[in-house]
Amino acid sequence: MQKPDSICILGTGKLARHLSEKLISEGIQPLFLWGRNSEKTAKMAAELGMQHLESPENFPENCAAIIAVSDYAIAEVAQLFKGKADYLIHLSGTQPISLLEGCATHTGVLWPNQSFTPGNTIVWKNVPMSVEASDEHARLWLLQLTALLEGPVAWLSGDQRKQLHLAAVAANNFVNHLMVLTEEWCIAKGLDFQFLMPMVEQSVKRLREVSPRKTQTGPASRNDQVVIAQHLALLNEFPEFSEVYALLSKQIAERSTRA
Repeated sequence: MQKPDSICILGTGKLARHLSEKLISEGIQPLFLWGRNSEKTAKMAAELGMQHLESPENFPENCAAIIAVSDYAIAEVAQLFKGKADYLIHLSGTQPISLLEGCATHTGVLWPNQSFTPGNTIVWKNVPMSVEASDEHARLWLLQLTALLEGPVAWLSGDQRKQLHLAAVAANNFVNHLMVLTEEWCIAKGLDFQFLMPMVEQSVKRLREVSPRKTQTGPASRNDQVVIAQHLALLNEFPEFSEVYALLSKQIAERSTRA
C-alpha cells in the first residue's frame, strides 16, 4: 500500500500545536488541521501555516490522520473520520488501540512521554515515545513518523503503555505537586523558592546515574522522629502539606529500617 504523502492533525490543543510545529519544522507538506471549533482551528492553522480542513467530508486523499484530542474524545473523533484515512493513530497513554478498530485500515498509537504546556519549548529528540501498531503497514509508517520526531522509541502493548503512564504520573505530576506545596510554603514564610533549585537539579541529575533507592537522605531516612515532629509542628497551618509530609516520612522511615 502507498505510504501517505500528507498528514492531518485532528485537534487544536497543546499537544496538537507542539506536534504540528515539529512536523512543520521537518518540512512535512501539506499539513492539514481539523478541529471541532472551526473559528479556533482556522486561527491556529493560519498562525502555523497549515491548511484548514473545514469538514471530515473534505478529507484529502492519501493523507494520514493523527488524533490529538482528550482521551474521552478519541472514539468520537475516530468515528467522525471513519473510512477517511488509511492510516489513523491516537496519542493517548491510557486509551487502547482498539478505539480505532474499523475506522481505518491501519491504526496505531504514539504516546509521547512528556508534559505539553503552552509556550514551553519541546526538544523532541529527548521525548521518549511509546508506540503500538495494528499491522506491518502501520508499524512501518510509525517508524517513519518517529524518525522525524527523533526521540527514543519503545514498542509497548496497550497494558504496558498504561503501566508506564501510571509511572509517569507519579514521577512527574506527583513530584510537581510536591513542588507546588513547597512553593506555597516558601511564599508564606518569605523564603526564596528558587534557592532550592540547585539541590533539585542535582537530585534529577543523580537519578540518571544511581537508583533512587540508594540515594534517599533526610530525617525520615535516619528515622529522626524529633526533627520530623518539629517539621510537622511548623506545618500546623498547612494541612495538605502536613498530610503529605507525614505519609512520605512514615514510608521512608519504614523502608530505611528494612534496609
